[in-house]
Amino acid sequence: MRVSTGRARTSLGGRLKAVQLRIEPAQVVQGQAPKTVLVNEGEGQLGYGFGFKLERRDEERWRWVNRHQAFALPLFYLAPDRRSDPEPIEVYVDEPEPVALRPGLYRVTKSVDLAPGKPRPPRMDVRATFRVTHR
Repeated sequence: MRVSTGRARTSLGGRLKAVQLRIEPAQVVQGQAPKTVLVNEGEGQLGYGFGFKLERRDEERWRWVNRHQAFALPLFYLAPDRRSDPEPIEVYVDEPEPVALRPGLYRVTKSVDLAPGKPRPPRMDVRATFRVTHR
């Protein structure tokens, strides 16, 4: 099982803020869903919620797949050197079952709060890709 990773880092108030986004597995067959996990690799807590931006690569650019999908609003805290619970990469549209993603290359973007609990905290995005193949 191959893993796709993306990393983002910045400095805030003299402290390193760094996060890794892991997608496992990095390749699935149509009808399966990989999962995302965030890893806090920096100093201090990060905040995150359910949800992600999912894009599919076409010949010219990345196209947003789940633009109209809403997510629950709870904020979770992620301490340094800790991992989030796995979150399936699934898209729901008017049905209780997720939509099967078409074969292709996909990119997931998750946002994290760099100073969770403060009004309008600065945020940082982290991205990673995965591939869907034919059955």
